[in-house]
Amino acid sequence: MPVIARRFVTLPAALVLFVSACGDSYEPSEPGQFTATISGDVERELAGQAAFRHDLLSSGVGNAFLLTQVDGADRVVHSVSLYRWSDAPITPGTYRIILGDEPDATDEDFSGAVVLDATGTAGPYSCLAERGSVRIAHASPQRIEGSFELSGHCGLPAAERLAIPFDGEGSFTAVPGAFGPPETAPGAH
Repeated sequence: MPVIARRFVTLPAALVLFVSACGDSYEPSEPGQFTATISGDVERELAGQAAFRHDLLSSGVGNAFLLTQVDGADRVVHSVSLYRWSDAPITPGTYRIILGDEPDATDEDFSGAVVLDATGTAGPYSCLAERGSVRIAHASPQRIEGSFELSGHCGLPAAERLAIPFDGEGSFTAVPGAFGPPETAPGAH
């Protein structure tokens, strides 16, 4: 995929992952876990479930991680999406998080997005990562362990200020999970 085209699909792809998680009731036998801290003008402590897919169907995204925190009604409150265009197996190592328009971008680079306060009355903060890294410590078909750091800007639909800086860092143990369109996810209603 041309590098410039990636920039224009990064946030929409993250929103597809987020919306997909809202209707996905699939739960592996041992759910993955994540923790993250968002700092800057927007501060949140996140904790929840972590899933990965090696081949995210019909999205143009090869590998993806979806980290979600839900409320008592199983509604997604916060999410972190990390994805790359390559569908090659993820192996231990450090990968860049980029916006997508860097001249040296490759399919191995990740894109990232964060959605905060999805159930809030003012609407969600939609945050786009502009730089950072994903570090994979362990990778197998059953579990991927790693950490991430990212920085970028958020927008809030109901706010006057649409370029709110943020930083985030976290760690995860992700297990295979279904996060495609809700109607195709195992166990979806």
